[in-house]
Parts: sequence; structure tokens; C-alpha cells
Amino acid sequence: MHRQKPFISIVFILYLVGIHILSVMLMASIVGLYSPSFLESNKQKRIIKEQFNQSVIFHGRIDKNLPSGVVIFIGDSIIKGLAISAVHPLSVNFGIGHDTTAGVIQRLPTYKSIKKASLIVLGIGVNDLGRLSNAEITRNYATIFGLIPEDKLVLLSKILPIDESLKSKNGYNARIISLNRVLDKFCAEVARLECLDIGPLLVNEKGNLSSDFHIGDGIHLNSVGYHVWIKALKKKIKMIFNKTQ
Repeated sequence: MHRQKPFISIVFILYLVGIHILSVMLMASIVGLYSPSFLESNKQKRIIKEQFNQSVIFHGRIDKNLPSGVVIFIGDSIIKGLAISAVHPLSVNFGIGHDTTAGVIQRLPTYKSIKKASLIVLGIGVNDLGRLSNAEITRNYATIFGLIPEDKLVLLSKILPIDESLKSKNGYNARIISLNRVLDKFCAEVARLECLDIGPLLVNEKGNLSSDFHIGDGIHLNSVGYHVWIKALKKKIKMIFNKTQ
């Protein structure tokens, strides 16, 4: 029995060391959960979710008053900042800041006016890049198209490029190009879908969104950028309506 004591002591010491390591790991986890950056991130998510829900409720009120033949714009903050009356006189803006393809899927059933719309303009996807793979985003696009009645025309304004030099999002523009090719494929295969790509008009020699066209954050268009987009949208929508007459 006397010879077993050193062995027992070693086991006991290892046990204490293990408990100590687990305690340190637990404390580190707790500190991480309650760190300012973590709390700030959660707070921001709650604010974005609340803004989304409030916007959808407000959109629902507007939706009840829309006439037949309306052009409905659906998308994120880039759509939200678009002066839609400069594109088409009978139109409504259902853009929501920070929105994603998943958000569009969630809120599409709210818009009963889609059934009497003449065209749905969709601009969404850039906010998905930090959350989903391209394959997941593609599946969400397919779901969105499935939720829109088959007799309705849809104009897909393809994902705009960003300025990677400012946003530190290396590889995002390559992903955007890849996703836009997917949208081209959708448009080629489904007669009611049309694509509009103004990206080539907005990029610099490095393929980034030119500083001439954004507000300084590398993503959102300035008035010059919107002018380019509005001009292209007007021309494309006129062409779509001429084809259906």
C-alpha cells in the first residue's frame, strides 16, 4: 500500500491541473460572452431584426393601398435608397436596410399586391455574402422565384460590385461575379425573368466599385451611381413592357 501513494499523488495532481484548466477555459468563455464586442454585436443584431419587423409591418399597410399595374421594388438598403419615382411613376419601394435573400423569402407573403403588379424589380444578395455560401444564396434565389406567381414578370438587378480596398472583403467581387452568372442562367431558362447588370459601368480598372459612384463606404451608391442605375432601369423596364404589349 505504501508503494501506491506516489501513483495516487500523481493522479490527484493531474486531476487538480485538469480542473484548473477547465476553470480557466470556462472563465475565458464567460468573459468572451460578456465582452463589449460580443454584447455590441448582439445589440446590433436585435436592432436590425426590430427594424426589419417594423418595416415589414409598415410595408403591409402600404401594400393594402396599391393599385393594379404597380411596379414593386424589393431589396436591401441599395434598393431602399433608390428614387423609384424617377424610374417609373407607378411604383412602390419595399427596400429594407441590411436585408438578405432569407429576409425577402420571409416577407414576400406580406405583399399581396404582387398578384396585381405589372413588374417586380428585385435587388438583393450583397448582405448574404458574409452569411451564406454561393450555393445557399442560389437556393434562396430559387425559393424567391417560386414564391412569386408564375404569371408575373421579374427584373433581377444583379448584385452590384463593392470596393474591396475599403471593405476588406477580399474575394467578394469574385463571388458576386459568380452569383451574377447564376442569375444569368435563371434568366436564360425562365422566360418571365429578365436580368440587368450595371456592374461593368461602375467598376474601376481593378474591378472594384469606383469611388466615383459610392458614398465612401465601398457599397452604397452616391447620386452619380444612382443616376447610372436609374437610367439603365428605365431603359430596361421600357423594353420589358414593350415586349409584353
